Amino acid sequence: AVSSADVLLEWQPAKCGENLYWDFQDGVLSITGSGDMDDYFLVPPWGNIHNITSVSLPEGLTSIGAFTFWYTNITTIDIPTTVKKIATYAFAYSALESLTIPAGVHDIEGGSFLHCPNLASIVVEEDNPVYDSRNNCNAIIHTETDSLILGCKNTTIPESVVSIGSYAFYKCTGLTEVNYNAENCTSMGSSDNPLFSD
Repeated sequence: AVSSADVLLEWQPAKCGENLYWDFQDGVLSITGSGDMDDYFLVPPWGNIHNITSVSLPEGLTSIGAFTFWYTNITTIDIPTTVKKIATYAFAYSALESLTIPAGVHDIEGGSFLHCPNLASIVVEEDNPVYDSRNNCNAIIHTETDSLILGCKNTTIPESVVSIGSYAFYKCTGLTEVNYNAENCTSMGSSDNPLFSD
């Protein structure tokens, strides 16, 4: 016979990092603990849960792993102030409508927010030393290089932008035109990695 003590000894919290754990209830995926989240390739531990509508992230989280929340139905995300890195495809193909990048995020990997057609509002906190959303432009700009790396259907490209990164406006539903300063902005995507896609 199996005792209740044996059952308790066998039970282990679901981990998603060395000191991070996850749980899912009533549409909410909750992450608890601290430190870096694991990176995944295509399928995170909750990849077979198809009704994730909200994600709760803890203060103390320092990175958001690759492919963690892609293809989820979340419309907003509260990124903790302790997060320093957002890995590739972390929120790709999600239902995000708005996005705020805290001051502590210093590394946004390519494709982190790829194909988020509902995205309408992008804000970078003013004291972020690496990225900005100058002039309320509704975009993420790499400050040092003046390169726009992510836009949305409501983006206004500042005249100071000199390049637009690959896939910056990929699958921007509702985008009808893009105006930019042709004298300053001389680099826009590439033949292999375009800016736009229908």
